[in-house]
Amino acid sequence: MKQEYCTPTQHPKWFGLAVQALVILSQEDKSIACPSIELAKYLQSEPSLLRRILSVLAKEGFIGTREGRDGGYH
Repeated sequence: MKQEYCTPTQHPKWFGLAVQALVILSQEDKSIACPSIELAKYLQSEPSLLRRILSVLAKEGFIGTREGRDGGYH
């Protein structure tokens, strides 16, 4: 039997966390990137799950990303 892995869109919390993250990021200053760990703490979520969700949102163009020491999502 082939084991199926939970993709971001199949996870039961995916939609709710995606919407909440988008709301928070829309209220933040666009010039300042918000690290995923801060978003995860605020949303009381698992950071790894939230990073998978944010990567999908970034790939689709809903949010922007910045890498490096001062990196994060905006």
